[in-house]
Amino acid sequence: MRRYVPSGGVVKIISAKLNKEPFHSLTKKDLKLMFSLLPNQWTEDIKEVVLSAEMFSKSRFGRPVIYSTYLNRLKIISRGFTKAEAAKEVVLELALNGNVSQTEFESHVPRAKLHNIDMLVSFFVTDFIKQLEHNK
Repeated sequence: MRRYVPSGGVVKIISAKLNKEPFHSLTKKDLKLMFSLLPNQWTEDIKEVVLSAEMFSKSRFGRPVIYSTYLNRLKIISRGFTKAEAAKEVVLELALNGNVSQTEFESHVPRAKLHNIDMLVSFFVTDFIKQLEHNK
């Protein structure tokens, strides 16, 4: 699935096929909706989104959503999370990499700024969930 990004880029969404539960918390359709609600600055450099077959509890990563600036790839390990939890992790990762924190590393974000980022992330996640319910 591809979507047009005003900056001229195209995002390819790849979903690993799963044969057993838990399934992906987010779908390609969910991601397309989410990206349409977020500031373009947060998503414009992403070329590929991968919904991974991995379970977060068995992965080697410290977070369920990882953005690679080298590959311009967003990897999402959403199995076992609720849709809201997975959405929050995606939005947080995009916000931090979209220069909302104005620092290069999440661990260097001042505590007061983390609170502001969390409030911003919560706003977008709430909007996303409302849009999902409205589109049912």
